[in-house]
This record gives sequence, C-alpha cells and structure tokens, in this order.
Amino acid sequence: MSAFHTVEELRGDRIRHSSGDGMFAATLGFAFDDPERAWLKTEVADLGRKMELWRVLSSGHEIRLREPNKISYLIPTKGRLDVTTRGNEYSAESGGALMFSPNERNTHVSPMFHRHYEALVVLLSAESIGQLMPGGKALLRDFEMPLAGSSEKDASLRAYVTFLASELSKPEALMAQPRLLSGATTLLEDLFVSLFEPDDATDAKRQSAGADHVRHAEEMMRGRFDEAITMADLANSLNLSPRSLQLAFRQHRGVAPREMLNRIRLEEARKRLLKADAGQSVSSIAFDCGFTHLGRFSIAYRKAYGERPSETLR
Repeated sequence: MSAFHTVEELRGDRIRHSSGDGMFAATLGFAFDDPERAWLKTEVADLGRKMELWRVLSSGHEIRLREPNKISYLIPTKGRLDVTTRGNEYSAESGGALMFSPNERNTHVSPMFHRHYEALVVLLSAESIGQLMPGGKALLRDFEMPLAGSSEKDASLRAYVTFLASELSKPEALMAQPRLLSGATTLLEDLFVSLFEPDDATDAKRQSAGADHVRHAEEMMRGRFDEAITMADLANSLNLSPRSLQLAFRQHRGVAPREMLNRIRLEEARKRLLKADAGQSVSSIAFDCGFTHLGRFSIAYRKAYGERPSETLR
C-alpha cells in the first residue's frame, strides 16, 4: 500500500473527498482558473519528525495562504508555479524549486502545455531545522530561495525528494518501513541544513575542528553506522558546528563526513555479504548497514570493490 493518502479531492464545485486537514495552516482565498474543468487533488505522506511530503495535482488555481510555523519547499514537476510574498515575485517550472520560511503568500499554479499541474511539496518545522545548526533561528528568519538546481546542493535535494516520492508511491512501499523512513528523513534533514551552510571554506568564524575531532567522529560512525545518524548529530555530540566538522574532514581525510560514513557502511556491508547465511539477501544486509537507496548502494559497492553485491553474496 502506498505511503501517500488522499487528503482532499475536488471536481468542479463538489468535494469528492476531504480528510478535514489542509496542507497549510490557513487558506485565506482560493479560486480555480477555469471553473468548468476545475480539479484539485492533494496527497500526503508523513515522514516523521514534523516533516510531511505532499503531492499536488490541479487543473490550475490561485491560493492565498498563511503558514506561520513551517518551511515550504516546492518542486513543480509539471507546469509552472508563481509566488508573490512580501512584495517579491518568484517563479519555477520543472527542473526548479522554491523554498520559503514561514510566511503569508499568494500562489498561482498553471498546467501550461500539460494536462494538469503537478508538484511535490515538503513541509518541515522551522523550529526543528533551526535546532540542527548553530544560529539556526536567525538563519531561518524571513528567507525566500529560488532554487534552479544549478548547484550540487540544490540538485541533490531536489533529486532526493523526487526519489523519495517515487518510492513512497509504490503499492508495497518498502521505504515506508519505520527504520528505512527514519533514515531517509535523516538524510533529507541533512540536505536541507546544507543549503544554509556557507560555501566559503575560509570563513574565519568556522575553524577546522582538527584531527582529534575527526577521529572521534569516525569512532561514533563505526559504533552507529546502522542508525539514522545525521551530520548535525555528530557535530552536536562533538560541540562543533556542522560546517566545522565538514572542514575538518576535508582537511584531514579529503572527503565529506557523509562520504566517510558511507565508506564505513560499505565496509560493514562487504563483511556481512562475505559471511552471509543462505537466507540473507543483499537488500536486507544493505538496510541493516544503514543504506536506504538500494540502487545507490549497488553503484557505490561496485565502484569500491569491483563487483556487484550479489556477486559477493554468491
């Protein structure tokens, strides 16, 4: 069964289905572009930790809304999205995205040359994300971010949200299992936090943590590789900022801490594949080692060891 469930479905002026819960805190106004072919459907998957993934399908509409507590990350996959807030105008089409702090805004969506408009929307607690990084509350105050997917951070976030929506839409959504979903949500949090981290590695306020901190971080990774551990968790445990941890790993290991964690997980997966019992599968071993994306696991494993996981298992 898909992890998404329908929240609301409207055709014309008739409500076909409604759970009573809207996507946003308050809808101040709503109108379809063409009342004669009006259609709207919203679905949601609860990701946990005050984070939701929504899918919106519409014949075209305009909505005035207020969202006082959540960050909104909007990915149009079909059609065009136009937003006006605080006197500024933003737009995005397929391949782009928009992100807003808690605000009041006017949004218009259009199918353009598609049969209908379609978008993915991630809503997450601004307070929760703010707690994951030093100065987070200040960083998350009154921002608007048009994301064209041109940077690695933007592209990674958009790709992962799209992948997650695809996996959770499957009739037998393996990713909806609590442990896997927790790991996926953890990675999603890391990707969101990374958007707010400065790119300038020479920032005087962000000093490298040093070799000792890197060693301690690796010890934690080896002890908790099977958990849904975030880079913010590691940094907080070492009394560091995520950026300082990142710089330390770049300086002393030449890789990002997330990449080091993946290497440790790959090492453990290989050990288990080599010693696996007859009843064990590649997927079960991968999930037990903290991986949540089997395709990426297989690619990384083959790159590291020159063979597919299934070949090692044999």
